[in-house]
Amino acid sequence: MREKQIDVLAVGHLCMDRIAYVGDFPEENSSTHIVRYEERPGGTAATAAAAAARLNLRAAYLSPLGSDETGEMLRTWCRNYGLSLDFCPEDQSSGSRFTNVVVNQKKDSRTFFSWHGTFDPMVFGEKERSVIRSARILHLDNTQPDNARLSAEIAREEGTLVSLDGSSLRKDGRLDLDYELASLADILITSEAYPTQLTGLPLREALLKLGEELHPKVLISTLGEKGCLLFREGKLWLYPSYPVPVVDTVGAGDAFHGGYLAAFLDEHLREERERISHASAVAALSVMAPGGWDGLPDREMRDAFLREKGYLEGAAFD
Repeated sequence: MREKQIDVLAVGHLCMDRIAYVGDFPEENSSTHIVRYEERPGGTAATAAAAAARLNLRAAYLSPLGSDETGEMLRTWCRNYGLSLDFCPEDQSSGSRFTNVVVNQKKDSRTFFSWHGTFDPMVFGEKERSVIRSARILHLDNTQPDNARLSAEIAREEGTLVSLDGSSLRKDGRLDLDYELASLADILITSEAYPTQLTGLPLREALLKLGEELHPKVLISTLGEKGCLLFREGKLWLYPSYPVPVVDTVGAGDAFHGGYLAAFLDEHLREERERISHASAVAALSVMAPGGWDGLPDREMRDAFLREKGYLEGAAFD
């Protein structure tokens, strides 16, 4: 069997976050002053891959990028973080993706206005299949559902594990296709809302249904500062988060994904308690800096944090 050349291959969203901080969100047909403005890379799948790259994993991104100024900025960020773009096709027909993020400092809330570009669905030929075959884990989000489904099917055929960020649904309302995509995931880590949106059930019942029907190797729902829920052998376990001074929670869930994938691939970490603690440490460190990427820790920072804080303990969630 050919040796895997990539640890984590991301297919999904990479964009530039244009973040405007305001004292309070204005009413319609009015205005307000921006008190701080920043531009940082974002995107669900790409941020998780960047987190993995910071932890010394061989991480790459496989989705089209625009050839405009924003695309060049994204390429620079990715190079600086060790995230390979060697397999990204350049699309000169579409501007690069961006998201305008308005941060309401009064309510500590965020409102997102996303431009996903006009990229055509990817064509997965032999070149793309070879890249997926060379990866240990294919990490997906659902921002481009056709790309996600096709790449997941190829990964299954080629013996590559599939990781899905369960945080968004198709825009056409086809829950059956969302469920089909979730069924292809070996590692399914969701937002708090996703299981209910997908099944129509309360969170606890939704996770039990997904675990018992889909049988993923890993099923976790992240709960923000409340921690996360792990499905294991027909039961749910609640793990707390690490309390830290929070600067910015943008991308914290994506950081958790990248941290978990790094722990999953570490042959020395076999217990879910260990893996969740590693993922939670990466997420905790990420929120102590602005933007989704600035706070992503390297391996030494993560390990020092865990030595100081210790591993998290889970409790049965009844």
